[in-house]
Amino acid sequence: MTVRLIAFGDSIFEGWDGHEDIDRSKRIPETIGKINGWDVTNKAIGGTQFGGNNSFVSKTAETNFFAFDIVLVGFGVNDWCYPGALGDVKNSIQQGINNIHATNSKIPILFELPTQDFRNKSTSLDDKNSRGWTQNQLCELIIQEANDNGCKYYDWRTDPLITPENHLTTLGDGEVHPTQAIMDKMAQRLAPILKSMVSESSQPIVPPNHPNKPDSSSKDEDGIGDNTSKPVRALCRLDKVDDLFKIGDNLNSNVQKIIDFINEIYKRTSDLFGLDPISVTLETNYSNDLLRPLRNGIITTLLELQNIINELIKYCNRYGFIDMLTGDTSLIKLKPPRCLNLDKEHYEQPLNEQWKIIEDTLNKLSGYVEEMEGVK
Repeated sequence: MTVRLIAFGDSIFEGWDGHEDIDRSKRIPETIGKINGWDVTNKAIGGTQFGGNNSFVSKTAETNFFAFDIVLVGFGVNDWCYPGALGDVKNSIQQGINNIHATNSKIPILFELPTQDFRNKSTSLDDKNSRGWTQNQLCELIIQEANDNGCKYYDWRTDPLITPENHLTTLGDGEVHPTQAIMDKMAQRLAPILKSMVSESSQPIVPPNHPNKPDSSSKDEDGIGDNTSKPVRALCRLDKVDDLFKIGDNLNSNVQKIIDFINEIYKRTSDLFGLDPISVTLETNYSNDLLRPLRNGIITTLLELQNIINELIKYCNRYGFIDMLTGDTSLIKLKPPRCLNLDKEHYEQPLNEQWKIIEDTLNKLSGYVEEMEGVK
C-alpha cells in the first residue's frame, strides 16, 4: 500500500523561491513523494512559525494523524527572524508533537531543521536576533525537543547546501528562500531518511520522557510515556486505479475493503457501549469489460457507498466520535465519473479521487473511535 506523508512548514515547503510560487508538484514535500512513490499532503503556509496563526500548533490540532504514516516538519526561519521568547518556541514545538501523538502515538516524525537565514543582515548562525538568541540556539532547541519525544531530525549544518559563500546563488532572494535547484537537492537528501523511518516504524518509537503538555512530564509505572500504551490499528487502504483494463477488479476489491472496515468500526463502537452490533453489506461482481454495465455499476456503487458511509457518520456523531474542532463529522458527497467513454482521462483520476475521500473519512472516524477506546 502507498505510504502517506503529511508535511507542515512555512514558505520554503509552500514553494516560494524568493520571486514566485513554483509549480506545486515540484515543492519539497511533493518531490519527496515522487522519489519515494508516496502520497503527499502538504499543509505548508508561507510566513508561519511553530506557534501563532496557521502554525505547527494550530495545523496539527486540526489534523487526524491516524490517516497518515509519517510526518515531516519544516519551521524555524520565521521564528528566528520575527522572534518571541525562545521558551515559547520550545512550548509550541512540544504542543505540536502532543497534538500529533493525540491521534497517532506511534507515527514517526522528522524535524527538518531550518536552513541558514540571511535576513536582518545576518552573516553567521551565531548572530543574535532582536530577542537575543541565535539560529544555532534554535537548531539545538529543536534537536532537544525531537530527542525528548522520540522524534528524528535532519541538521543541515553538518553538510550545508546553503552557506555564507554561496547564498546569493542558492537562495532566490539571496536571503532565505531556496531556488528550485536547491529545493530539489533538499528533497533528495530528505527522501531516503524518511523512507528508512517508515521501514523502522514497524518497531514502535518509545519516547524516553514524553510530556503531556509543555514543560511537564508524565510516566507510567515503567517510566514510559502514556502515549506508548495505545493500540495501533490498521488504516483503511484502498487500491488506486492504475490499469484501466482492471477497473472492475479494482471496484470489487475496494468495495469489500470498505465494507469490512465499516463493519469493524461498528463492532468497536458496539463493544465500547454494549450496543447491538450493526453490519452492512454491499456485493459487487463487475467484469473488466469497458462497457456501459461497468460505467453504470461505478455510478450506482459509489452512490450506495455514499449512503452507507453517511449513515456511519451519523452513527458516530450520535455516540460522540466527532471532530472536536467542529463538533461533528461532515457527511460526504461523492462525485462518480459519468462519462460514457470509459477511458483513462475520464475514469482513472476521478475514481481515485473518490477512493481518497472514502479513505480519509473512514480513517478519521476510526481515529476518533480509537481516542474513545483509549479513554475507556
